[in-house]
Amino acid sequence: MLLSDNKAQMHTLEAIIAAILMVGAVTFVTMTAPMGIQPAQRYSEVQLKLYGRDALNVLSAEGELQINESDGNLRRLLPENVEYDIIVYDDAGTIALDTNRMPAPNAVVVYNIISTEDGIHEIRVTLWYK
Repeated sequence: MLLSDNKAQMHTLEAIIAAILMVGAVTFVTMTAPMGIQPAQRYSEVQLKLYGRDALNVLSAEGELQINESDGNLRRLLPENVEYDIIVYDDAGTIALDTNRMPAPNAVVVYNIISTEDGIHEIRVTLWYK
């Protein structure tokens, strides 16, 4: 009878140790995990940058990244709920094109540098949601 009591005590002790290990593991995981998910605003900023970079890359690859036609070409590539402003600087740093749209406070900026017959230009696009 004493032998079976020892086995029962051992099983109880093993169960208690297993429970303590499980609680410890769960506590460790919850304490080391990030304390929240990134806010939706941060996600939207990243999405806007991707829209802008993709649009500029497509225009550049298609050979349609021309100074005077940038506004119309960019509009067809961006979603309808995205507004933008384009500023083009020439190699002297002066503004060659500015659409003069007022960006929202949560706007993001992407840019691309192109080489044309007139020289090197920087196309800077500011994007925001309507």
